Amino acid sequence: METIKDRNKNLLHQFAEAVGMKSISKFGTATKISRSDKYQLKIVGRWISIKTEAKESPKDKLERIGDRTNIDDYGFDELLEKAEEYTYNHYRGILSGSIETHNCNILKVTCPNCKGSGICPECVGEKRTTCPICNGDGHCINCGGSGKVNCTVCGGDGLCTECGGDGEGYCFECEGEGEVDCNSCNGFGLYTLRSGRQVTCRDCHGSGKIICPHCHGGNRTFPCDNCGGSGECPQCDGRGDFYCRQCDHHHNGKCNECHGSGFVTCHECSGNGKCYKCEGSTTVKCPRCNGTGKYQSFIEYNIKLTDDKWEYDDKILDKNISDFKGKIIKDLLLRYNNNKRTNYSEDFNKAIYERLDLMGVEVNGNIRSLIERIKKSFKKDEQLLDLTFELQKTDVVFVEYLFNNKSYSFYIAGFNNELVYDELPSLSQRTLTKIKNIFNRKK
Repeated sequence: METIKDRNKNLLHQFAEAVGMKSISKFGTATKISRSDKYQLKIVGRWISIKTEAKESPKDKLERIGDRTNIDDYGFDELLEKAEEYTYNHYRGILSGSIETHNCNILKVTCPNCKGSGICPECVGEKRTTCPICNGDGHCINCGGSGKVNCTVCGGDGLCTECGGDGEGYCFECEGEGEVDCNSCNGFGLYTLRSGRQVTCRDCHGSGKIICPHCHGGNRTFPCDNCGGSGECPQCDGRGDFYCRQCDHHHNGKCNECHGSGFVTCHECSGNGKCYKCEGSTTVKCPRCNGTGKYQSFIEYNIKLTDDKWEYDDKILDKNISDFKGKIIKDLLLRYNNNKRTNYSEDFNKAIYERLDLMGVEVNGNIRSLIERIKKSFKKDEQLLDLTFELQKTDVVFVEYLFNNKSYSFYIAGFNNELVYDELPSLSQRTLTKIKNIFNRKK
């Protein structure tokens, strides 16, 4: 069977052969060869937090819950099952005790709405409040109290927007120019004879235009097409405004909500000025017993499941051990079942160290810090269910050697004998490739 020493020696000889030397002594002088285990440790914990809350209800509104119930009657598996039946890992239910009935000596309490004054706090007894539409001025918000609004077409001046109020329109033939194209020369001012010679048009004398026969050169007027010659805006018939349709009545300019008074009936007291809750009596029934002198109580609990993950990862130079292939031990479950509902205890702390010892983990300062972090994660109202361990254990060989009177070092890590180094001797690229091929190949 190959020992650790033999394995390390063989690796060094392979390294020497890779650089073209027959033995490690020709490659350099080995000053130190050591082996150690590096770890990546993941611990996942699950725990429950249990909170209790007293509930009350007046008289006999609650239904009987039957026999006494207690959280201690449930095992953790049952609690877990119950919690997972509900959304977001919550479960609510009765913790202990059937519904109990109690006497209440306080039948009446000061009204919380009016603070015992009996007056409506909204209108302060005035029975009315400022109109929310007109903010108390009583005017219609659409017309500002005038009863009229400007015409949106003419802007309020009452004039036709096409003719500007003069009632005259343009001649449709010449569009108000007074002239049209000459029909004889088609507006060119010239026409061609049969012989092909071009001559000046005798009708337009070469201008290409003639007097418009429809309006006789602008001497004849036409009524505006938009207003029919009246000059008035056809939308408002020349008035410039319309009667407001949002006023209270007959375009009187008053707010249609408060009818011009600036006030409306108080919606909270319906206009009587009294507090709606106590109806002016200044007191209300005791909310605990509803004025019956009796109330019932029970205790409710809330279970919440939580989980978290803690990690510790050794390093080789600047690489985590998780980057290399090592032995992985998974799902070593440590269950904590304490019906006294205590939180994380020293006994359980000891159990974690025992579990790590069984897994072959050398507990160093970093792992101790990890366990302390786990311990501090738990609060007084939380109870641990279980911890799951996952360990990657990686074999690492460390080599120090002298080459040409200079110190060098490298690591060989993991199942695939991966070579890790900060600096190697000045070797050819071909030689370096040989080294990496040896130390990167699988066992």
